[in-house]
Amino acid sequence: MQNKVKALCLQLEKVVRQWPELESVAFLHGMLTGQLCGAEQLKVSDFIGGLLKMLEVSKVQESVLNHLYRLYEATLAGLTSAQCDLQLCLPDDSHSLYERALAVRQWCDGFIYGFGMTHADRSALIDEVKEYLEAVMEVSRIDLEALQGVEDDELALQLEEIIEFLRIGAIAVYENLHPVSKVSEIDTIPEPTHKTIQ
Repeated sequence: MQNKVKALCLQLEKVVRQWPELESVAFLHGMLTGQLCGAEQLKVSDFIGGLLKMLEVSKVQESVLNHLYRLYEATLAGLTSAQCDLQLCLPDDSHSLYERALAVRQWCDGFIYGFGMTHADRSALIDEVKEYLEAVMEVSRIDLEALQGVEDDELALQLEEIIEFLRIGAIAVYENLHPVSKVSEIDTIPEPTHKTIQ
């Protein structure tokens, strides 16, 4: 599934360039993940229809609709899989540390935005979900300027740990808000090893 999602994310990069409002594929995927986690039930028609309305787009190519459908399908499958194999649409380690950190920040921005679209009442959330949302907002404040032109193995490892926290945490949030969707070994949202890159 990992290679399938990676290929899909690469295809979507061309689509997203048409819509500057989305910033990046990472933002789009974060937004979709947040919507799926926050909504009681998000149908693919709701996702695509809402996205096109937000972008004020009335017509799109069939190939674009197909890519968006496949992104929805892969993301929902990752959130509900017993193997917890959700994959985030983020650049791999062939990209610079700065580019990867920027994408992580954009994914976090998208997640918070999408979650807010479908679950506005945060006061009713359990503490673990609130803590995850707070951690996501903290990660979205990564100091990108400090990473300009920097390549450091320790910082790269910290970023990988953050990505894993975001990935597993999103699955746990989905499970907490959709308790009958699946039976998983994840009972609580994990604490991040590193919430921010210092």
